[in-house]
Amino acid sequence: MTTRIKGIQIEYKELLSKLSPKLKSGQVPEALDELNLFWLRHIDEVQLYLKYWLYGEDCYIFTAATFMDFNDNEHLPFLLMGEKHILDDPLGRYSELCRKMERGTDSEFLYRQVIITSEDNLSILEGTDENILILPLQSARSLWWAAATSMATPDHASRISAAPKPSRKRRHRNTSTK
Repeated sequence: MTTRIKGIQIEYKELLSKLSPKLKSGQVPEALDELNLFWLRHIDEVQLYLKYWLYGEDCYIFTAATFMDFNDNEHLPFLLMGEKHILDDPLGRYSELCRKMERGTDSEFLYRQVIITSEDNLSILEGTDENILILPLQSARSLWWAAATSMATPDHASRISAAPKPSRKRRHRNTSTK
């Protein structure tokens, strides 16, 4: 499984390199769609790796950030902690934002941020000798849901959509006496 995840990282690096001109030419939503399709194809392997291969390991995750800033060596303190290191790929979250945003000043700022993050991801994949994995942790759930509903038969997809969601209510035991 570790070999497969490393292979996925190599494929991701190649895809980021291929998409770089598309991003720089302003085709950011299209490039993000290709990145989402890439992770959608590999979501089962990523989830299997996270669930079984990292269980009980000394692993640190860098998340809720825009990018790690590899060129300013911001990754070095992160590498000092733990045995395994994962960067939660922010490009998946940017993709969700892009879908909800209309073109304009805010979208142009987001597009610039996507380019910076993509370049930083590429630098990490090229410069850390596979010591930092980049995986779509925050966007994994929405990718899984897309996979579950798109690959299912129409009847199965409707059952998935109609399935009751777990209740968040606490159940209290009745301790009153009669």
